Amino acid sequence: NCQVSGNTANGYGGGGCYGSDAAVFSGCTVEDNAGPFFGFGGGLFLMGNSLLSNSVVSRNDGSGIVCIQSIVDRCTIDSNTNGSVYVRSSVQYTRVGGGILLIGSQLLNSKVAGNKTRTYQSGSAAGATSASALGGGIYSDSGTIRNCLITGNFVVADISFSEGSIIGSKQYMANGAGIYATGTVVESSTIMDNMTRVNYSGPIGPSTDQRGGGACITPATTIRNCIVYENHAGAVDTINDIYGIAYGVVPGVEYTCSTSVEPWAILPADSGNVTAPPMLDPSNHLLLGSPCINTGANQPWMAETTDLDDNPRIMDGMVDMGAYEFDSQTETDLDGDGLPNDWEEEYFGGPTNANPNALCANGTHTALQAFIAGLDPADPAARFALHLAQPLSWNSASGRQYTVYRTTNLLEGFQPLQTGLVGGSFTDVVHGAELKNYYKIGVDLAP
Repeated sequence: NCQVSGNTANGYGGGGCYGSDAAVFSGCTVEDNAGPFFGFGGGLFLMGNSLLSNSVVSRNDGSGIVCIQSIVDRCTIDSNTNGSVYVRSSVQYTRVGGGILLIGSQLLNSKVAGNKTRTYQSGSAAGATSASALGGGIYSDSGTIRNCLITGNFVVADISFSEGSIIGSKQYMANGAGIYATGTVVESSTIMDNMTRVNYSGPIGPSTDQRGGGACITPATTIRNCIVYENHAGAVDTINDIYGIAYGVVPGVEYTCSTSVEPWAILPADSGNVTAPPMLDPSNHLLLGSPCINTGANQPWMAETTDLDDNPRIMDGMVDMGAYEFDSQTETDLDGDGLPNDWEEEYFGGPTNANPNALCANGTHTALQAFIAGLDPADPAARFALHLAQPLSWNSASGRQYTVYRTTNLLEGFQPLQTGLVGGSFTDVVHGAELKNYYKIGVDLAP
């Protein structure tokens, strides 16, 4: 529960915090720290089975976190940078993991957003080398990434040489804006709206490579039960979701919603993949009708775990693709006021416009009571009323169940006479002939 800010490390990593030998950090804010200029944990350097949980790591320079054989769980990793220091033409550093660098580690239940990895070269090209920026949000070697939202991350190679320079066969790469991964399992995560870009100016000669807007992966990496969509390479109108570094083997992409795996034209459909748009709301939650609902593959680890919202990881028997399970109750009632979206749309012009406690046009019922009773809230004459002649009758609506209550003495209160009624009538064959009966009717939504 500490705030760590404004610190700098000049050696190997841990500008804000250094943890080893099963160190534990929890509930911390680590921001505005800096690591070494070549990037080795501006915010935190963790190793040796250490744990970082329920923390915010933000605006650190030199990578937000370096994590070696450790765990990061339920954290927000945002707006960190690796590569803000200028690199001259004669020196080249491969920049990796603007948000987090994982080596043999786990990143669980976390949000990785708005991080950047950058590499620079400029000036005269004499002695210039190739340069790479890899993994804007995450760079992972032999790691596990699970239940994460990875969005708005960026990798860029800024290369500018004077005219007349001799370039030769150099290569400048900006790959894997969301994730760059080798030997890694990426599962139940949403990877959206990340971008790679190479900005080159100078003599013709070098090759540029800007791929894997969502993920750049080797064949030893598996992407499973994920959404990887609307990521970009080079320009906002160029979709490039997954790039597989081939080595002659198709990467393992299964039960995932994405456009394609470059350089292969399409995702293998026999692996449970879908290419249709995932249908997400602005917070990257699934909307009703999404092709990602109940189309994932259940895994043993899911039985006792939750999604990124702390809802059960499996609902309705089959896991959904992405970081969030579809909650049918939430999606039919966006504001959680007990009034369904379509009912509010019909009578109040929007799915969150009604006040459930406000009186309706009849001046008697609230909006919530009108919905439960099946009344038109805009009708001044609408009433939920019981007619006392036998058989008892009332105005009923579909999807409701009714309870008839009876008493012979109003001072003693009513007792249930018949429950679970469907429809608008009931005959009291036991007490109906008695001279003194009082009745009332109750209504609830049918289960």
